[in-house]
Amino acid sequence: MTFKPVYKISETILHHLTTIAASASTVENAPLIPKWELSIRRDALLRNAHASTGIEGNPLSLEQVSDLAAGREVMVNRKAKAEVLNYLSVLEDIPVLAKKPFSEKIILDVHKRLTRDVLDRPVDSGAYRTPRLSWAIVLPVKYRFVLRVRATCPRSCRPLSDGSAVQRNRGTRFWKRVSATTNS
Repeated sequence: MTFKPVYKISETILHHLTTIAASASTVENAPLIPKWELSIRRDALLRNAHASTGIEGNPLSLEQVSDLAAGREVMVNRKAKAEVLNYLSVLEDIPVLAKKPFSEKIILDVHKRLTRDVLDRPVDSGAYRTPRLSWAIVLPVKYRFVLRVRATCPRSCRPLSDGSAVQRNRGTRFWKRVSATTNS
């Protein structure tokens, strides 16, 4: 059964649709001055690099990213600088990468290029993570619970960095915070 929307095309709607279609045609067929096109592409590339690395915690401003891309020296930490420069390099190569058949090798190569001089352990660049990740979301102290988020939860008590530990409450997804010295 297909969806059949109920609507009526009024003169106003028809006028707006015609105006939109004419505007779209004008924009699509308008010649773009190569200098403007280059400027627009460069601006989009810089904004993309700034936003994407910012999500990962990179402290650089858009102006600093622009300065780095232009080859100017910026007084920032080495990792932040390397992360942005790596990202810009990969973004510029996207058209070339898009022509290659998609494969795991390409993904790992891009990862290696993105993380070069960024990760604490260089051997992790271009490779899958070998240790399983686990993390805890600590709720406010008054609740005295820690929710464990992990695909495979161990049944034993697990230590936390503050010297306490968590133990799974039977029959729930919650982990109870316990003293490191007690087994309750």
